[in-house]
Amino acid sequence: MRNRTSPKARQLIFLLWLSLTVTAQTIAQDTISATDWLAQELQNIRATMTAGISSSTFRSPFFDKIEFRTETDEFQWNRQRFQVRFSPRSQRVRSIERQLYGLYEQEAQIDLAEEQEEAIIRLHENWLAAYETHQLLNIAQKKQSILSKQVAIIERLVASGQAIPEKWINLQHELFEAESAIQIYQNQLITFDSSQTLEWTTMPEVELLAITAFGMNISTLSTYDNQIEQQLNQREIDLEQAESQRWLDFIGMEYNRSPDDIFREQVVVGAAVLLPFRGDSKLKLAELEIEQQTLMRKAELRTLQTEQQLEQQVRILANHFTNWTAQKDRLAAFETRMQNFMQRLQQSESADPLLSPSFQLQLLDQQLELFKLEMEVRETFLKLMEESGQLFVE
Repeated sequence: MRNRTSPKARQLIFLLWLSLTVTAQTIAQDTISATDWLAQELQNIRATMTAGISSSTFRSPFFDKIEFRTETDEFQWNRQRFQVRFSPRSQRVRSIERQLYGLYEQEAQIDLAEEQEEAIIRLHENWLAAYETHQLLNIAQKKQSILSKQVAIIERLVASGQAIPEKWINLQHELFEAESAIQIYQNQLITFDSSQTLEWTTMPEVELLAITAFGMNISTLSTYDNQIEQQLNQREIDLEQAESQRWLDFIGMEYNRSPDDIFREQVVVGAAVLLPFRGDSKLKLAELEIEQQTLMRKAELRTLQTEQQLEQQVRILANHFTNWTAQKDRLAAFETRMQNFMQRLQQSESADPLLSPSFQLQLLDQQLELFKLEMEVRETFLKLMEESGQLFVE
């Protein structure tokens, strides 16, 4: 007789299958390559700040000012005087002001770019910190597993009278510390990004970072760029010179009536000429010229300092890379020796069952030291990329 499933049971089976399918898809969606995640975040930062400042059309005025004056004598209309003054601006002044406005826009864009660079630096620092936390979490979890095996072995030995309880107590303390570290690292990763699980297998290899750093052309990356500052200051010098060479101060027109004859009107047209003896403009020009020389000298000094800093960072990275390579070789040799020893020891019937987990713990400690040296290389490389400006290149 064939078994038949009731409709309600079929519905429950379908709902269970659907729940498992959705859960599996969610887990798959929540896992993303760490390098892909970093690329997405960088794209978001650049997309947020690419809009920049909306450019508006600047029109330099034709006149500095237009004045209207009037004088009266006891509010008698036939004694009222009217005067209008126009202070014109030269074509050269207006042209320089348009150039200055364009430089102001470029300066504002540079300020926004600096904010973007700060955001990129913080993103890389947090990303690298998350990688460090993830690796430390893995090491702590491995240590917890090994310590749990040791506890189980000692409990069997204590039960058979072959071990003393003091070892069990010491292992409980180490196990507690490992579990506490796991909880701390897990909380830190949740704080970094609680919506996605990052897969760190695509991290750039340490050797690749060293090759990239050693192949950098320091001389082409250390130039300090303050061209906008120099151009702004030079345009201000040009503007001050153009203002000092202006010879026409204003054009005026005066209108009044004769106090004796209201039908008699007088119109007077006048002008004021500036003589080239303005002490305030000469002092201002001297100040701006000193500032221009200071900016040029500062660019030279900053370039030299940046080149020295980059060379120092490369030397520091080379030192860290050498230490990491030596530790990696020592770890490989240590692991080979211990594996050979354990293979020979396992053939003996009197082998201590605690030796194998003890060897695994020592190996884990050496791997932790190797990882610390790896982080020194990665952090120094990040600093080098930041100071050279390569971190901000798309």
